[in-house]
Amino acid sequence: MHLYAASLDDPKAFQPTFHVNYKSKLDWLKLHDDLPKYDDTLLHAPDQHSGY
Repeated sequence: MHLYAASLDDPKAFQPTFHVNYKSKLDWLKLHDDLPKYDDTLLHAPDQHSGY
């Protein structure tokens, strides 16, 4: 399931735990955090995130 934080009633309460589709992000988008970054969908992620 994909979820857009902006669609939540209180998006500030949401804390991401990883990024997906990192390989296809726009060049100008800079993610300056230490969260895990997956090039594709979670179907290709390690087991600890495959259930999301």
